[in-house]
Amino acid sequence: MSSKSTVTSVTQPLTPFNTLLILAFIPLSNLSTILILSYITRNNYIYDYIESKTPLFSIIAEDKVPLLCALVLSVLHFIFPYITLQNRILGEEYDPNYPRISQKSVTGLGLRLQSAYENFYETYPMYMAGIILSSISQVDLKYQISLSLALTVGRYLHLFFYSFNIPMLRAFAFQYSQFGGFFLILLSVKPDAFEFVADVLNNYV
Repeated sequence: MSSKSTVTSVTQPLTPFNTLLILAFIPLSNLSTILILSYITRNNYIYDYIESKTPLFSIIAEDKVPLLCALVLSVLHFIFPYITLQNRILGEEYDPNYPRISQKSVTGLGLRLQSAYENFYETYPMYMAGIILSSISQVDLKYQISLSLALTVGRYLHLFFYSFNIPMLRAFAFQYSQFGGFFLILLSVKPDAFEFVADVLNNYV
């Protein structure tokens, strides 16, 4: 009879300096993400790059690109269960009789994949809401394309960086996808949101 060893935490308590560093990093990284993403979207850098460097717009109509992004995001719902299940089977951590319970016994790569899947599952509704609302509200199509692509690429990069345990890049990929979805919703309510950000920068920075 085999027995599972209890997984114990190996994390060390944060020092006061590290705590302050993390608390300062979060708002600064959020602010930098907002400024960078709004700047490159407002100036159509993403759209222009896609138009000039890729054949995407010759394959699919421009107004269908955000919907294509929604489809590509939905594919993650099939990718995540497959790769997490495969990893658990290879690691002999999968019990077909109690699949949910066996999820709690995974460690290492399996645990990171499971965590990435849960993270995606929690944020997926916001991405779909952003893509759908911006389409219904007829947000500038270039903005729709740029932000939809940004959040889609960000989510796939998040999976990659989470799997290979690269926390800093994982955090940035997460933020870009989150703010991509947020801006799509914001532009649906306030079409001049990027102009507002530009005015704030001009007046206070």
